[in-house]
Amino acid sequence: MLGSVDTLFGLKIVTSPEAYTVTPDAALARSPARARRRFASGKRKTLPLRRTPTAVRYGDCLIVHPDIYAKIRKELPQRVNFYDC
Repeated sequence: MLGSVDTLFGLKIVTSPEAYTVTPDAALARSPARARRRFASGKRKTLPLRRTPTAVRYGDCLIVHPDIYAKIRKELPQRVNFYDC
């Protein structure tokens, strides 16, 4: 599902709530180093997964998570016209 389309510095920005990276979170395990090592070696253990918002560039299109898009909009100076960048 894609959201709004905008432009910034010549790139089309498309927001998508599915734009995230999934990584195992071994920090919640009793022994985090051992849990990471076992996961990397292919042992079947259930680790909680962490979803981190991300941005991906495809040519002149930037697909971003809405949280990242909000940070971009907030951190841009107010005097700069967002649509003319």
